[in-house]
Amino acid sequence: MIHSLSRIMKFVRLVLLAFLIALLVNMGISVAHRPHDVVTHVEVSSNYQQDRTLLIVVRNNLYRSSDGGTSWQRITQGLDYSSLFITDIELSQQNDGLAFLGTLGDGIYRSSDKGLTWQNTSKGLDELAIDNIIVSPTSSKIVLASISDRLYLTQNSGDSWQQVFQSKSPIEALGFSNDGKLVIAANTNELLVSRDSGATWQASDRAASGVPLDSSIVAIESMLGGPVGSMWLATETQGIFQTTDKGKTWTK
Repeated sequence: MIHSLSRIMKFVRLVLLAFLIALLVNMGISVAHRPHDVVTHVEVSSNYQQDRTLLIVVRNNLYRSSDGGTSWQRITQGLDYSSLFITDIELSQQNDGLAFLGTLGDGIYRSSDKGLTWQNTSKGLDELAIDNIIVSPTSSKIVLASISDRLYLTQNSGDSWQQVFQSKSPIEALGFSNDGKLVIAANTNELLVSRDSGATWQASDRAASGVPLDSSIVAIESMLGGPVGSMWLATETQGIFQTTDKGKTWTK
């Protein structure tokens, strides 16, 4: 199940990457000629028009561009690739230079210079196999990470972490609302809802909320500038669902 979900998430990321590249081309932004291999993660600076910074992961190597993709630098400072496997990467939307890197077996790394240098910041994590990382869109102090069936929260930009919830099965996806207060996570049977930026959680039955049980959830997203409390949930085979009541009910 976990390996299948991993393949699904890689496919979704590649689809999103293709969309992003098309968008960048339409905006007149240069797309990298190097590296040529498959890109599994991509992050764009929230201040891109000024700093033109991009981060991508290629064959488990992190690359950074500060010229819109014309040239790339393989990032090594603070990262030991001999023991590192990257599972997720997130850039803060606050234009404060913070970025977070999730790994399989080495915990979480943090950068304060938009990905140039990194340091491990895993204090408080019981295990180090990170599945997902999300940063609040309103405060880079608030970051959530999932490890199998557990959710961890930091309120100090990763200086320390604490477990805030354990679900009945591995967490498939999680996402913040655009106001940073509502957080939705999902596993095979439940929707997990927090209305206080991840500090406390309540579990509800997926089917009763309107999301069928016979399809994995592959992404949970909100829209910057969109209606507060509206979020979208993408499934593997059953389409996309939306909530407009802060996660209480979902419609296809």
